[in-house]
This record gives sequence, structure tokens and C-alpha cells, in this order.
Amino acid sequence: MKKLVSVIGASILMLTLLFGLAGCGSDNDSGAEQIVIWAWDPAFNIAALELAAEFFNAENPDVEIIIEEVAFDSIVQQLNIAFAAGTMTGLPNIALVEQYQSQVFLQNFSEHFYPIGNRVNTNNFAGYTVPIHSHNGVMYGVPFDTGAIGMFVRHDILAQAGFSVEDVYMIDWWEALEISEAVFEATGVRMFSQNLAATGGYARMNMTASGTWYTGADGQTVNINNSPSIRRAVEVLKEFVDRDLVMHHGDANTMHANWHTSQVWAVPGAVWLTPSVMLDDGLSGQWTLVPYPRLPDVQGATNFGNMGGSAWYILDVPGYEIAAEFLSFTFGNNLEFHEALLTEIGALSVFTPLANSPVLSEPHPFFGGQPIFQQFSIWANNIPQFNVGLHTYFGNSLISTAIVEILEEGRDIDDALNAAQHHADTQLN
Repeated sequence: MKKLVSVIGASILMLTLLFGLAGCGSDNDSGAEQIVIWAWDPAFNIAALELAAEFFNAENPDVEIIIEEVAFDSIVQQLNIAFAAGTMTGLPNIALVEQYQSQVFLQNFSEHFYPIGNRVNTNNFAGYTVPIHSHNGVMYGVPFDTGAIGMFVRHDILAQAGFSVEDVYMIDWWEALEISEAVFEATGVRMFSQNLAATGGYARMNMTASGTWYTGADGQTVNINNSPSIRRAVEVLKEFVDRDLVMHHGDANTMHANWHTSQVWAVPGAVWLTPSVMLDDGLSGQWTLVPYPRLPDVQGATNFGNMGGSAWYILDVPGYEIAAEFLSFTFGNNLEFHEALLTEIGALSVFTPLANSPVLSEPHPFFGGQPIFQQFSIWANNIPQFNVGLHTYFGNSLISTAIVEILEEGRDIDDALNAAQHHADTQLN
């Protein structure tokens, strides 16, 4: 049977937007139902949608699923323009939304989205994701991929300095600092690589592992200078840099080179870094996955955090019923589909029933037979809840600027964080 799926590239889509011809609604000229979906990243998000379309069309062959490749920034721009204008013309049935943007949409425009909580079991998703994609107790987004974090380590380099993998398992950052000094003295290899001009990701990993964010509990009040997790994360990074235990990079190519030429022995980061860690086949069997180091002496700090992630949102346009059926049948409730996501695309979702699947326990040959996806899945379910609020991108900018001032200009930590807080207060109040 012919699969009714089409993928429209970004350049064609922009033409349709310019001339007001973008697909919208659930019916085409032939009377068949359609679902129009916007997403970015052909190798990951769009590949997941194509797989979902296969699953759905097997039971619903007369529904045409139109997948349109749209950059994330363009999705945000088009939705903001439409919501502000009060018109939904030209919008898709479903849009992929990065989790850092979700509360901005929901707290300002929740009426333009279709509630999905009654179509999926919220217990099917890692606990930290549900509040992020909910507003006033109503769930609007179907969580998709996990940004669960861990730390890939070179056990062969650790062994040269007399350490084992067990020595770096469930440790805090001060313990990591002591081990790093010993490893550097014995081997000349630094711990990790970091772009010191863009430290938002480093900050977010440490905040989420502590159940905190750039904003307070209300999701609106920016809290930089009084945040124990932000302060300790900055103190940790400064100690590593001051002791020359960090390799610097300015782009992804240099970062990868630092990993694959044995310039560092650890890669702290999210599950989606796995393919990049595996780029050098010659290092197969030498990498092991351990939990991310926790912030020392910070209340609520854990070894389980998050960086990134997204969810599928249904727009309140004609066709929301079939769109809800599509998400419910695939991303919302289908274990077999989530197993296929992992085996065919390498996409690890936040779908909690997956944790008990034999697919997750498959040994990974590159990591010495370690079932790394099972580890990430278990850790994802232990991530503390955190409120991403309204000012994530602003917070990223504030903390990155403050860290540059501290590390490169010698500014006092208190002074830099107080200045960042003052800037936030001035801009937002």
C-alpha cells in the first residue's frame, strides 16, 4: 500500500509562507485528511516523524502526513507572528518546540494550542518533562527526546594514572578536580574541553542536576547572584581553568579533535553527543559512560541532569482531532514505536515504559558492551523537576558574559554575578 507521506524542504516552505500557501487544516482537494507538521533536523527529528508516519499509516492509510522542514528559529518566529496577529492561517497542525521555549508560548498563548493530556498517559514520560510542557495543570506538549546527561570517560587514560572507572562513578566536581590533577600530572591529559565564550550549556547541566534554573520558582524572576547552583558551577569551572585542567575550543571541529586525539579524558554532556563520541573507530572499547559529576555542597544537587529536549505541540487549527490521534498512536503511547526510534534512528526518548524494554539492555560494542542507552534512560527518570520559565536564552547570555569576565578579565565572581543580576533586573523590571 502506498505510504502517504511527503517531506517539504525549507526553501520550498519559505516560498509557500511568502505567498500564503502553507499547508493548514486536515482536508486537501481530494477530501482526504492531512496532517501538516513542522520540525527541524532531517537526520533526527524529521527521521523520527517519517518513522511515526509509517506506524500511523499502517493503521490509517488514507491520512496524508506532510512533513515540512523548518528551522527552529523560523518556527518560533512564524508562531509568534500568527499569535500576535490573532490569525492561525498558514500554521501547521503540529509543531516541534524546544523545551526552553515551551513556557514562553504556554504562559502567553496557551489558547492557541490543543490540550493533549487527556489523549496520553502523563506517567509515560520522565517526570521532569511534564511540568515543562504544561500550563495551569493542563498538558499541551508530548515530550519527545531526552537530553539526559552523563560523562563519557577514557578508562585507558585513567588507568595510566592509577584510577579505575569506579573512582569516577557518582562523584562530585571537587572529587573530579582532585582526580584531574593526578591524571594530568601522570599523563599530561586534561579532563574536558570547553568553549569558554559559550558556557550556557555547562551552566544548564549543573542547574538541572540541582533542580534549579535561571529563574526562581515562579519561572519569571531571574535569579543569578543568589543561586547556589550557579555560583558553585562558576567556582568549579574557574578552579579547573586556573589549574590548567581544561582544553579550550571555539567550534565543534576543535572540540571533537580534542576528544579524539586524547587531549582530554572526559566528555561531560548529553546523550545526543553519543554519535560524536563514536566518530573515531580507533577508540572503540576505550570509552565508558558514568554519571555526571554533581555540584558539591549544594542542597538538592544530584548526578542526574538534562541539556536540551523538545516536544510536539498541536495547534488549535482545523484537524486537531486527527493530529491528536497521530501523536497518541505514536509518540504518546506506543512502546513498539519508541523501540524503533532507538534501533533505527538512535533517538532515545523520554518515554518511561522504554526503560523496561530489552532493546535498551542491548550491549553497545563501542562502549565495551555497556548498555549506555539503558543507563541514560534510568538517569532521565531521576532528573529533578525544574522550571524553565520565560528567560532561558536571556539567562544563557547573562551567565556566559559573566563567566568570560571572570575567567578572561579577572573579574571577581561576586562582582560579575551581581552585575548580571543588575542587568536582568534593569531589563525585565
